[in-house]
Amino acid sequence: MSSEGINLTGRCQKCGGHRWEYHDYDRHEREEIRELRCLNPQCGHQDLIYGSERYLPSKTPDEVKQFIEDYDLEEQLLDLETLTSKPAV
Repeated sequence: MSSEGINLTGRCQKCGGHRWEYHDYDRHEREEIRELRCLNPQCGHQDLIYGSERYLPSKTPDEVKQFIEDYDLEEQLLDLETLTSKPAV
């Protein structure tokens, strides 16, 4: 069974920004599939795990923005920023 979405408690290992996560299990290959994608366009860090193989590619700011648009994450990110921002003192 797969799951995907913005992790409310997990953060990007590189910049600390919000990240989108995808988890699945390929029964045919008997492998776990995990994708951790930073949603900060200035970072673009990814951690992709397919079975025993791991890739750490980075995306350009435009590619991160396109991913956010493709997965309709804009509103969720705005809500998260509102919840996690500290009030001005």
